[in-house]
Amino acid sequence: MMSTRTTLRSVKFNKSFRLNGIASALPAGTYLVETDEENSGKISCPTYQRVRTTITVLINKAHTQVWQVFTIDPQDLEDALIRDLSEVEKGKGEYFD
Repeated sequence: MMSTRTTLRSVKFNKSFRLNGIASALPAGTYLVETDEENSGKISCPTYQRVRTTITVLINKAHTQVWQVFTIDPQDLEDALIRDLSEVEKGKGEYFD
C-alpha cells in the first residue's frame, strides 16, 4: 500500500512572473504551493517520489474573484523564483550607486 504525503509552502514573488502551463503572467504576491509525494511502500527504507506540484492563484473574472489551482513543473517554479530574486538583487544596486 502506498501512502501519500502533502507539503504546503508559501512562495513570494516581488515582480510579475510566468510559469509554463499558465496562459498569462501572474502578478507579484504570495502564492500557496502544494506538493504531493508517494511513498515507495518499503518499510525498511521509505522513499518518496514527487507525483504532483500545484500553485493556487486568485483570478479576477467579471467582478468575481475565483481561486484556481494549476499543476506546475516544480523546476519551472524554482527557476521563476531565482529569476525574481535576481531581478530584486539587480534593482538594489541601482539605488546605491
